[in-house]
Amino acid sequence: MNTIEHVKEWFSDFKEKTPKEKLSVILPYGLCMFFIARIVELYRLCRGNLYMFLKNITYIYKVFPPRFALNDLLIGISIGFFIVYAARWSSRMHTKNTKFGEEYGSARWSA
Repeated sequence: MNTIEHVKEWFSDFKEKTPKEKLSVILPYGLCMFFIARIVELYRLCRGNLYMFLKNITYIYKVFPPRFALNDLLIGISIGFFIVYAARWSSRMHTKNTKFGEEYGSARWSA
């Protein structure tokens, strides 16, 4: 299957989902990207000094609105997306082979 066709199929499946299901897909990405961008912003403001970074860690949740620079957003979005994508990929790879409503052993060995 072509990659472009796969992406088109994914978007068409995504459009058919309910708003609650769409939010459950998008929200983890958005929150993680925002949080990582705030951490990168604090690191930039502390000029790379780890002691100052740890001392001022409360800046992440106390200061509003955030003062993002373009680099903060680019780094936060890329790292945040990768973290959530890796977590979801890992959970898909380590799922057990089960049937809905049945225990693990009977679902695995039944016909």
